[in-house]
Amino acid sequence: MEDIASLMAHGPGLSQSDWTNFGATQEDHMFDVQEQARILVENIQAAASEGAQTDSESATDFSSTTEPVINRPVNEPV
Repeated sequence: MEDIASLMAHGPGLSQSDWTNFGATQEDHMFDVQEQARILVENIQAAASEGAQTDSESATDFSSTTEPVINRPVNEPV
């Protein structure tokens, strides 16, 4: 019982070494998050580039045709 009483005798908080360890752990975690964000950004940019390339290729294909792509006016009631 005396051990429990001595452990509970102070208020909650972190010692200086606990605070330093907490900061170091969170710093490592933030570096991991930063790396994941960098990878995500690269993937988004690559996908956008692929989409732009596909659009450019499709525009070239459709610009050479003289026939309408569909047989009705676009955005008008049928």
